[in-house]
Amino acid sequence: MQPMPLSMPNIDAELSGLPLFQVLPAEPSTAIAFTPSFFSQDAQSLVTTPIIGQYFDQDLFGTVGEMLHTFVESGQVWALLAGTVFGYMVRSLTTY
Repeated sequence: MQPMPLSMPNIDAELSGLPLFQVLPAEPSTAIAFTPSFFSQDAQSLVTTPIIGQYFDQDLFGTVGEMLHTFVESGQVWALLAGTVFGYMVRSLTTY
């Protein structure tokens, strides 16, 4: 069975005579295969451009320590304490 090309305009693929993608029937679903024209010199920048695979720092304790240091240094800890005391006072005055 001959693979069916997808209807996807590509100047490089039209010049080489090969479709960019080919849909190959497989059991039970459909598979997509890359043809050699996808890896041509003109499409090399598309292949080597990193899109996925970013590095994330996984130092959880270091990140939490920096966050707490910034929280105390910026004075937000005092706003948290004042809001807690004020909220407790309002609650005690409004309940029976």
